[in-house]
Amino acid sequence: MTFFRSSKSPPLKLKSFKKDIAPIGFFFDIIFSESFKIPILPVPLRIDKLTNGEPTVIIFPNTNELDELCSEYNLNINYNLLYSIGLNNLITHAKIKYKEITLKTLNPKKINEWWNSSKNLSSKSIDLMESFTLIFSEFIRVFGYKIKNNLKFNDEVFRKILIEYCDKIIKHFRFKIEENIFKMKQENLIIQEKLYIEKKKKCYPLVHEISVLDRSNNKTYTREFVPYLIYDDILNCFYYNKSILKKELSGKMINLKLYEDFNIISSVFSFNRINYKHHSDLHNLEKLKLNKILEVYKDLKI
Repeated sequence: MTFFRSSKSPPLKLKSFKKDIAPIGFFFDIIFSESFKIPILPVPLRIDKLTNGEPTVIIFPNTNELDELCSEYNLNINYNLLYSIGLNNLITHAKIKYKEITLKTLNPKKINEWWNSSKNLSSKSIDLMESFTLIFSEFIRVFGYKIKNNLKFNDEVFRKILIEYCDKIIKHFRFKIEENIFKMKQENLIIQEKLYIEKKKKCYPLVHEISVLDRSNNKTYTREFVPYLIYDDILNCFYYNKSILKKELSGKMINLKLYEDFNIISSVFSFNRINYKHHSDLHNLEKLKLNKILEVYKDLKI
């Protein structure tokens, strides 16, 4: 028997562009995934910057708005834990996909290089911040409603509420994509840019520039990103979630209880109100230690 090898060798590294800052955000997913022990989802799920040890910038929601909303529902979000889990999920996913593509194990030095070059970065994209604030806000409302009405996670009423939640997010991002709207700040003005151009009934995503602050040296520089790809990934995620919710009647794939069990989201009444404060200092990711991120599931004893 003769075996033939593919003439195409696996790549030595994944292609990436130096000017691309590759923004990434995180949110509470509602569908159980075997890939992540706790389904805090990184979006988009791209791994090129991480595996090459190159910087990316984290998109944060408006925590002042979220704090006010959490207060209405007597909820607290442990953002340090949320982002530690989300970053761990991203790293785990990158390791798996990198090995599938290159047939090699990802060098831990690349993870260190990526984290050290990314943790001090911040950027204020109005549209991205508003979009992730919306996702967080709608999730908080759903979670707060569940607690207020003492609904079970496998309750049929709660499943319908989750479908409505997906519909709201889908409606928002479909509108943005169909209307081809992306807000950006130019000096002191808010301007509207396009997400893409259309030619011969084909869509071509546009590259936009974004200002990035490096807090380690207090310098600001300009980098590029493609917002359409982020919004398209979010839209696909919620379409998928809705499809699962509509056909998965047993509730086995709805895994929100993990967020309560591990105090990622907790009721203010579950601990001393005097010691209660919101964790709004998201923009200091450098306080998160990489070794703690890598060990977060071990610390949670999962």
